[in-house]
Amino acid sequence: MPAKPFCSGQAAINAAGQPLDGTMEQQLELCLSNLQEVLAHAGAKPANIVRLNLYTNSIPDFFQAYGTLVAWIRQHEVHISSTLLEVSAFAFPQLKVELEATAVVH
Repeated sequence: MPAKPFCSGQAAINAAGQPLDGTMEQQLELCLSNLQEVLAHAGAKPANIVRLNLYTNSIPDFFQAYGTLVAWIRQHEVHISSTLLEVSAFAFPQLKVELEATAVVH
């Protein structure tokens, strides 16, 4: 039976637990890096992702940084179903984007 790692709440928070007060693109890059690290700890890689939910506090700003996500998806050969949702706030006011992923590892 395949393992199914669930990666929730991957935000732009560094290894010291501090939120990044950066642009949407910078935060998205850190979210993706954090997601990759969590997947690796679970014995998975980005290509194992089958679902990716994206939460942002500004869809227009997110689409300005969308190329970062597209490049990452292509680089890692990720084939996903996804949902993009706009939310009013995150746990830390500096945050602009957060990722939630499900992967399947055979």
